[in-house]
Amino acid sequence: MASARRALEDLMTWPGLSAAPARCGTGTAVLADGAEIVHFHSERQADLYLGRLAIERLHEEAPAAC
Repeated sequence: MASARRALEDLMTWPGLSAAPARCGTGTAVLADGAEIVHFHSERQADLYLGRLAIERLHEEAPAAC
């Protein structure tokens, strides 16, 4: 799990983030203010939770063909 472990280690250097078991019971989660924002299932799979503002920003920046 080298890439996921590296990402987790990098995220743990950010202020206000902490690690905990994922709510789904598989893998490690990263929490911000007690809320799960991402969790890693494996080396190549992670679930990332985006808020409304992030989703709207991605939608505005996405090419019209998407």
